Amino acid sequence: MVAAGLCVCRLIRLLWSLLIPGLFLGGALCLCLVVLLWGVRLWLQHRKDQSASTGKDGKRQLVVAFFHPYCNAGGGGERVLWCALRTLQKKYKDATYVVYTGDKETFLDIPLDKEKSTAGHSIVSVGQFRPEKDHPLQIRAFAKLLEKKTLGQQPLLKLMLIGGCRNQEDEQRVNGLQKLCEELGINRNVEFKVNIPFEELKKYLADATIGLHTMWNEHFGIGIVECMAAGTVILAHDSGGPKLDIVVPYEGNITGFLADNEDTYAETMAHILSLSAEKSLEIRKNARHSVSRFSDQEFEVTFLSSVEQLFK
Repeated sequence: MVAAGLCVCRLIRLLWSLLIPGLFLGGALCLCLVVLLWGVRLWLQHRKDQSASTGKDGKRQLVVAFFHPYCNAGGGGERVLWCALRTLQKKYKDATYVVYTGDKETFLDIPLDKEKSTAGHSIVSVGQFRPEKDHPLQIRAFAKLLEKKTLGQQPLLKLMLIGGCRNQEDEQRVNGLQKLCEELGINRNVEFKVNIPFEELKKYLADATIGLHTMWNEHFGIGIVECMAAGTVILAHDSGGPKLDIVVPYEGNITGFLADNEDTYAETMAHILSLSAEKSLEIRKNARHSVSRFSDQEFEVTFLSSVEQLFK
């Protein structure tokens, strides 16, 4: 019994003597494990970043930075878009970002040789109900057009204002435009289509004679391109992108018309409505052909041809 007691005491003393070294050793091993795991995490993150910046051929991708200075035509939109994309790309590096450039392809299936209704002509405006779109100019110009029209001598004319309302302020703006139509006595000839489905928009464009745009110094004008693709005769503001880039002769042929005030808009609308069916079809065909300048394929070709000299 005495011998057994001595063995137990010795075992306890041995375990006690190993406790402190064991704690130090265990702590050191835990610390080494934490450092090892942290190092593996950093290595994996580094490999992930490398793979994100490497092309399919295993070589490091070439990053090209470019900007789009659109003088005197509101380049701030591009800067805001670029900053937003850059912010997202920093946080979500593996995401793919798509920038909308206009869905002109959707309108190309509208037949241009479809006979327009002889019962009347519709003039369609497409754009959000924002102040800079200048819908009052459209309404006043249309009122002057109706004044030029002698009752019974021409088919019924109708102005269709199609657009989106973002908030209550936009809705109040639409109410103000409706009151302006009443004051001018043309409310029966003007229709407002707010937040309509895309297929309904496409139908109205297919039936329209004129596509109307009145924003001063529009930086580009996606709606103008879509109206031209849909086969309307476009009448846009004589400034900014429409004047410099869009409603310009294509292969020597006219693609649309420009105006800059109530009188010139009214006169030009009257001129378009007086065109023969053959002449109108010619302009509409020219306009549709011209929108190929804004395709993804055309951008790739012209952009690469512009910058390829930088990499030789």
